[in-house]
Amino acid sequence: MLPGPKSPLVITLTGEEEYALEKLTRSTKEGAGRVKRARIVLLLARGHSVSQTARLVADQRRIVREWGRRFMEKRLDGLFDKPRPGRRPVFSPRGGDGAGSNCLPDARPGGKVSEPLGLHGIGARVGA
Repeated sequence: MLPGPKSPLVITLTGEEEYALEKLTRSTKEGAGRVKRARIVLLLARGHSVSQTARLVADQRRIVREWGRRFMEKRLDGLFDKPRPGRRPVFSPRGGDGAGSNCLPDARPGGKVSEPLGLHGIGARVGA
């Protein structure tokens, strides 16, 4: 295979960075996105072209260039997601909005949400 044009993304890692990236790629507790980004940076640092890296991680060249550029600018901190606009989603299984709870509202006018019911309580409540 003929060598392609040289990539402007030339990443040189310190020993600590390489160790952290290797550890990240083997992590089962990190998000898949960060693991993929760490793999992208490692492949680029080991001399793979943007196109080769994109094929190996099954992503677009544009994405590989973006993460390589962000790593060069911010190093390991560049692998985190940027803050997203808008309000963060809120979910509370015991929240007052009843979302995710197993409480049934009282059928009477002005009724309130009852105490949490188990399977037996729900059956009795609905007349089963």
